[in-house]
Amino acid sequence: MELVLGALLLGIGLLVLVIGVILPPRIHRSPASDNPDAAAEPGVIAALERAVAGMLPRGYRGSLTADIELAGGGVTPGRVVLRTLAVSIAAGIILGALTVPLLGVLAVLVLPLGTPIALRMKADSIRRRFEDQLTDTLQLLASSLRAGNSLLKALDTVAEEAAQPTAREFVRAVNEVRVGSDLGDALDNVAQRMHSTDFEWVSQAVDIHREVGGNLAEVLDQVSETLRDRNQMRRQIQSLSADGRLSAWVLMALPLVVPLLLSLINPGFLAPMISSPIGWALLGISAVLLLIGGIWIRRLVAMPL
Repeated sequence: MELVLGALLLGIGLLVLVIGVILPPRIHRSPASDNPDAAAEPGVIAALERAVAGMLPRGYRGSLTADIELAGGGVTPGRVVLRTLAVSIAAGIILGALTVPLLGVLAVLVLPLGTPIALRMKADSIRRRFEDQLTDTLQLLASSLRAGNSLLKALDTVAEEAAQPTAREFVRAVNEVRVGSDLGDALDNVAQRMHSTDFEWVSQAVDIHREVGGNLAEVLDQVSETLRDRNQMRRQIQSLSADGRLSAWVLMALPLVVPLLLSLINPGFLAPMISSPIGWALLGISAVLLLIGGIWIRRLVAMPL
């Protein structure tokens, strides 16, 4: 009983540390900042954040920074990692003390994966909204050009009148041009941030128009019509593959939900899995097979567009 109480107090103490020290203050920086890992406030926590961010692989750190920035988190990757680790350890200690140690171990191993997945899901949702708004954006841009506005003024009109997140991205592109960036580079940056192949076509159309001239409004209308047809086909594919994607979620959740229910119903049933080398080996093999199966199913139900 004393051990359980001590574990609970330790977990609660870690949560208090997260709430009182690691969470505030939030770091606000310009979207165009060239050093997103730089902390806004001095201190031990800021130095620890920079050290943790420096240990992350460069590619993963860049992807995490882009997702955080797009999701509107206003924090550095180092702070996100610290929060995730602290909450995972605290939750693992509390769950292990209240239920069985297996749940605590699973919490420490699984919860750190939840934060980047949640950030990626939110960022992907924003990118999908940008893609869905792209045809309307091109129509608004073409209408502004037909009204006699310059290309930069047309982009500014889209930034003022379009819905989010399109307006925010065009505001950033216009601001980059006003501080000296090339218009083509600013549009390419939007396409890269939003992972939008369709918007790359728009950027290429603008570059060609600036080099050889022509009726850009008509070109944008043709691009908009093409994108509208592709979006219609994409929605049809989504409806046809909905059953397979739902089956994938169920199959991926079963190996995690069933041990959880068994641990709650009969806490000692899965104890051998974490108390012997054979159990550890079986857990490792199960995790590898689950990962391979998840990747396989994802490839089967992936959309070709």
